[in-house]
Amino acid sequence: RNLQDHLALITAYQGAVGGWVARRSGGALPVRLGLAYPIARSFRTAMTLGMFAIVILTLTYISVISAMFANQVDEIADDLSGGFGLIVGSNPADPIPVDQLADLPGIEAVAPVSHAVAEWSFDATERMAWPITAFGPELAADPPTLQDRGDYGSDIEAWTAVANDPSLIIVDSFFLADPGGPPTGTPDPGDIVTLIDPLSGARRELTVAALAEDDFRANGAFYGLDGWRQLVGDRAVTWRVFVRATDPDAATDMIRSTFLARGADVEDVRDLVDRLARIAEDELAGRPISGSDNEWLESIGGQLEALWFASSDIDPDTGLPSSEDEDAAIVADIFRNTFDVLEILSLIHIS
Repeated sequence: RNLQDHLALITAYQGAVGGWVARRSGGALPVRLGLAYPIARSFRTAMTLGMFAIVILTLTYISVISAMFANQVDEIADDLSGGFGLIVGSNPADPIPVDQLADLPGIEAVAPVSHAVAEWSFDATERMAWPITAFGPELAADPPTLQDRGDYGSDIEAWTAVANDPSLIIVDSFFLADPGGPPTGTPDPGDIVTLIDPLSGARRELTVAALAEDDFRANGAFYGLDGWRQLVGDRAVTWRVFVRATDPDAATDMIRSTFLARGADVEDVRDLVDRLARIAEDELAGRPISGSDNEWLESIGGQLEALWFASSDIDPDTGLPSSEDEDAAIVADIFRNTFDVLEILSLIHIS
């Protein structure tokens, strides 16, 4: 708005301003030549200046946003990871033994969690599939940062309460949000949400104890591991582990090579946030996404497949999730090519 006002003001008084400049310069030839066209074609000059000003504004905006991303990468990574910079996943049907993972050189601490898809009900949402991460005291001792602690005095106090009390839950501001727009009507601390086991239909009324930072890792809602085991039994498999290591890069290579047969995969939270920030900067700058980034975005489908593994019924003959499970909590894939936007298709079957 201010830019438009300044251009309009300069255009309206261009003749007077030009005359004043000419008088101050003593009628110098360079000044007269420089002002001749702008005064003779004031509208065209204003349109040219307007477009140029918009370009400068866009470049300034991109520079500011890029600087904001760069300055916040460390903060966001620390908030999301707590004291655990690596996230180790494996085959839910044959997960990595936590004690063997903890015994590897350079591993300082591990926090096993059960990651799956549950169904939820809140306010106008009757039943909706959403991820759940069930954690124990290991994560509560060095947890991710909370956005709103509710009635608790510290992050550790809030996480410990949820780990020990099966009537409490931690969600984030995007909990049960419609993917078509910004989050609206999400729970606040003290609100009641309903957790539903998709297989048995068992329900549990839970109180929101606190709000986590925005979920970049598809953790979903955080719930106590003991309470989750009480609800779903043996299906509460700890196939995902948060890991703290002295040298994250060396630990990543070691974990992948040691537990290759168990489908080990390792993600560095810092690298994840840094890459997302860089892709966002490229989008803002109008630069095409690189082939490697495109392939990486395509591989997110593997994470969705892991959720399907965790939420599907196990075939007693093979020990693996049944590909014919009609009651799977989530069936998802990512479709992307040069001409279409990134899309996620989710089909929910409710008995």
